Amino acid sequence: MKIIFYIAKVQLARFFYSPIAWLVLMIILVQTGYRFTDIIDFFEIQQRQGQPWPVLTNYLFAVSGGSRSGILYSILQNLYLYLPLLTMVLVSPELSSGTIKLLYSAPVKTHQLVIGKYIAMLIIIGMIIVGMSTFIISGSFFIKDIDYGLTTAGLLGVFLLASAYSAIGLFISCLSPYQIVVALITFSVLTALNFVGSLWQSVPFLNEITFWLSMSDRANSFVKGLVKSSNVVYFLVVTAFFLSITILRFRFAQQSTTALKQFAMYSLVIATSFIIGYISSVPSLRFYIDMTSTDRLSISKNTQQIIHEMGSEPLTMSVYANILDKNVHSSLPNNRNSDIREFEDYQRFKPNMEFEYIYFYDTIYNRGLFTNNAGLSLKELAQKVAATYGLDFDRILNPIEIRKMVDLSDEGNQYVRQLKYKDRVTFLRMFDGMDHYPGESEISAALKRLTSQPFQILFSSGHGERTFLSNKDEDYTTTFALRYKKKGSLRNYGFDLKEASLRSGELQTENTILVIADPKLPFNSNEISKIEEYIDRGGDMFLSIEPDNSDVLAPILKKLGISQIPGELVATDNEAYDKNLILAKYAGDNDMVPNFFINIALVKYGYPITMPSASGWEYGEVDNDFSISPFIVGHNVKSNGDDSTRTNVPIVLTITRETNDKIQRIVVAGDADFISNKEVSRSNITNVNDRGLTPFLFHWLSNGAFPVDVEVPPGTDNRLFLAEKEGKTIKILQIIHIGVIPGLLLLMGTFVLISRRRK
Repeated sequence: MKIIFYIAKVQLARFFYSPIAWLVLMIILVQTGYRFTDIIDFFEIQQRQGQPWPVLTNYLFAVSGGSRSGILYSILQNLYLYLPLLTMVLVSPELSSGTIKLLYSAPVKTHQLVIGKYIAMLIIIGMIIVGMSTFIISGSFFIKDIDYGLTTAGLLGVFLLASAYSAIGLFISCLSPYQIVVALITFSVLTALNFVGSLWQSVPFLNEITFWLSMSDRANSFVKGLVKSSNVVYFLVVTAFFLSITILRFRFAQQSTTALKQFAMYSLVIATSFIIGYISSVPSLRFYIDMTSTDRLSISKNTQQIIHEMGSEPLTMSVYANILDKNVHSSLPNNRNSDIREFEDYQRFKPNMEFEYIYFYDTIYNRGLFTNNAGLSLKELAQKVAATYGLDFDRILNPIEIRKMVDLSDEGNQYVRQLKYKDRVTFLRMFDGMDHYPGESEISAALKRLTSQPFQILFSSGHGERTFLSNKDEDYTTTFALRYKKKGSLRNYGFDLKEASLRSGELQTENTILVIADPKLPFNSNEISKIEEYIDRGGDMFLSIEPDNSDVLAPILKKLGISQIPGELVATDNEAYDKNLILAKYAGDNDMVPNFFINIALVKYGYPITMPSASGWEYGEVDNDFSISPFIVGHNVKSNGDDSTRTNVPIVLTITRETNDKIQRIVVAGDADFISNKEVSRSNITNVNDRGLTPFLFHWLSNGAFPVDVEVPPGTDNRLFLAEKEGKTIKILQIIHIGVIPGLLLLMGTFVLISRRRK
């Protein structure tokens, strides 16, 4: 060990008796200090303007955001620029001066030489880590509840990546006596290792190799706060591999060894590295540590519980990719690894999650593709597309073959994933637009459908009701039924939708929500009795009624103990819009609003729910067990023909009672338009109609069954504590991090270099 440390000491002297190490450290600190103070200044200005910023630690240190990327993320992106300037002087000077022969003849073993020089690089990396730590220490003084777990994981990522880069640079440094050549080769190799993951992804064997070799994103997971065992092993294996072949190169230079033996030794190191790397990447052998304060990089506790209930039975995800679908790119062989990684958060808790890809062609709505290729038959078009993607057309199923395997007619033959668990299956869809992958809400809903009975939303029909089957302005397709065009539709959140007549059959109450949406024709006595019986048995309901049609459901409203305020509500303080457009608000005293859908919080912060042609409700003491609370109210409104202005007029009520060992839940809305296709698409008023309101209401009606609550507790590092004169504080930080600390390095470097020259 003494020899190793002596070699490390000599190498450090070489670093610091030249200006290179000092300059590299200063450049890193100055660039990082400028970015650090710039981000602080930006968020401080936003905070003064009332903009909330949760997880400030993430924004300051980890997030990737162009010119305002977090400082640890930025240093990761730039390490490959700095380290070649240091590693080029590890061995090259000995090769160019001939002193390497003295080392060969000295009583120094090759592994001591390599490890000693590598330790010198680790000390330099440690100095970089100390420099990064000064920003964390500084941030701890003015960031509320700074997330030390995230920053610690980030520093670990910087250390591991820099260590691997250094091992690579050490090996390349022993290949040439020319330092500039070594630096250029090192830079090229490090750049290649960052982008090799995108090469040969369409070749089944090579894609696994190149994907494993790629360094991109591996260190980023650390910076975000998630430590993955596979990534830790990856960096250790890369480091050990290059140190090993460096030792072998020195050893073969000293000793006369046959080419066959050299080949065998190198092959053994390569094979061992790949075996260890492969084993570490097996899902069942991986483990994860979420070091963020709120575990926000992990799927929610509810989703974890759903997966836990699956036990050890395998979960299969079959990707049915219609090559004529515009979203098929995600499943092509060259994107398959990236596609699977989208589900790594779930595979983390379900290691025996299996993937299979089935390619087919069939009729599909893709106007542009068919218009641009008019005259081609379906098969000819599929052959053309397959050739474009480099797919073997003989391995692509035709319409007859795919229909024997699975019925995708209801899905429009679009790109879809089928989840299979035991003997149950369900679909998981992709979506149009930039954010086309399903989110945790959609995935958790699909998983829950495999382990529990789905909730059914039953729409009454036959009386002119609103329906989920129509795209008319007044109907409910957008919020309830869209498959591929909308993530937040209730169908994609796990509900089954069905339209049924009340004229025949008994209404099921278990896992059912009855929707009666603005009926215009009266129900007969038998239908009214059936609805009343459904209520008596504890059935959950959603009623929406327009002011002119309340008489249709008068018996039901009476049974619930509520009555409509006569006339249509008009706004008395709404000069910019029609008088009948009510900008309703969350009632404020209703306990049904948890921190569930993030956007529903907009209700609390004053954004309105737009309600055209609404009516209000009255209720008092009734001789039943129902508890009635206002959920959405109108402020400063009055009824037509009534000159008295009222405040807090209930427009949407929540009604509950305990019956049959459950809590019965009913929502009654005095407006049927607020969740209609037209109103949720309104763009001239910032509202919450299409920002989680409908899913939240049905989450409540289903007693939290669907959509699954996937909320992760918000971070508490959400505020900057700066002096009253914030600009002065920023200047002080700039002086410290851009001036004082780099200046001290400059003075130390100058002193060392001058002292060295005098000697």
